[in-house]
Amino acid sequence: MIPVISSPAREPRLTDALPAGILKAFVQYAAHSIQVHEDMILMNMLGGINTALNGKIAIKLGNQPPQPVQLYLLLIANPGERKSPAAAVSMRPVGKWLKDRCDQRLYFDDSSGSGLVQAMTSNGGRLACHDPEPQLLHSICRGGIPVTTLCKAYEGESLHIDRSRQKPIFVPDPAISLCISSQPNSALQFGRNQKVRASGLLARMLFLLPQPMAGTRIIDVPPIPAEAEAHYERLIYQMLEYTPSAAERCVLTLEPAAESEFRAFAQEIEWGLVPGGPFSFDTAWSAKLAGKVARLASLLHCASHELPWGMPITCDTVRQAVFMARVFMGHAQRVFFLVDHGEVWEAAGAIEQWARFSLKASFSAQDASMALPSFPRKLIMASIDMLLRHERIYEDFSFLNGEVTVRRGRVRAPRYRLANGGQA
Repeated sequence: MIPVISSPAREPRLTDALPAGILKAFVQYAAHSIQVHEDMILMNMLGGINTALNGKIAIKLGNQPPQPVQLYLLLIANPGERKSPAAAVSMRPVGKWLKDRCDQRLYFDDSSGSGLVQAMTSNGGRLACHDPEPQLLHSICRGGIPVTTLCKAYEGESLHIDRSRQKPIFVPDPAISLCISSQPNSALQFGRNQKVRASGLLARMLFLLPQPMAGTRIIDVPPIPAEAEAHYERLIYQMLEYTPSAAERCVLTLEPAAESEFRAFAQEIEWGLVPGGPFSFDTAWSAKLAGKVARLASLLHCASHELPWGMPITCDTVRQAVFMARVFMGHAQRVFFLVDHGEVWEAAGAIEQWARFSLKASFSAQDASMALPSFPRKLIMASIDMLLRHERIYEDFSFLNGEVTVRRGRVRAPRYRLANGGQA
């Protein structure tokens, strides 16, 4: 389960960036119908757009070469938060489109590294994974799919695999888009994997940890209006049917005001990377945030216009992407905190729960360690220290007034009591 960290009653949402219109209405209708957080629907909708446009468009910023726009999205939610229905709504138009085109392939699931690259060669270098389950994360952790393959595909760098007994596999312009939903345990295991962290794959992802809704949902709600669903379906079909006229991707550009808006945010990020700065919580992730803004702006641009291919991206669209980036940054801060310190939170919660229901008036680190053998002693000590700093427990000095006897000649180990008499 995701530990509860204090936050405002109404956190900024991704959907706050969307202007009023039928696209935002679809997100709200779907969220109400399924009874999930609005941002879960929008995250999956970005995944659907990501899949439909995968490998077809790029964006040019200033004098730089065109950059790919596909995103790697990871939604993290507790069990029972209806991740599968939220994903199904956004994937439904893609499934209907594929049903009539048996020769087309868009998705991949679990695969070997060479198998994935080989599948990409037969599919124009483009594949997507839009999965409400974390199988792909497990595959990456156990080495089934090399992290370098995903990192290169994110950047659009060519893939080359030499095979001793068969022809080499070469993909000159790979494009992989990801939208994966996961329970916290799998996501944190993925984030704590040393190969994943060292490769920079985690830094290329956008994360969403929506507030849990279990216990607050309404059972009897109306379905999504047919008009809203039809609009989203037409939008996805339009993107799926689009084929660039040239062999290369269609290149989008920013209008001058949008370019200035983008550069101002990129400069803000750069200044915030200094130690102690607002973007310094993970410099690898934050250093790639400007590029993620460009990718978000491209997807939002294509979702907002009937014929977006010949139009520049407007300043308003870049502002929407920047707003979303700030929301994503808040979620990323929480993810990296849980990746780096989440085990301490988990052990601390276990200690607190055990102490609340045990019959001991006070406890020592050894008592907690014996009662919770699944946690290493070092982790127990770190968790007790954190509980002390957050005033969830306090050190018991009752031995000073003779309530507790201490054997002569031995140093007394510290003992602790729950704050507030053990009440949450």
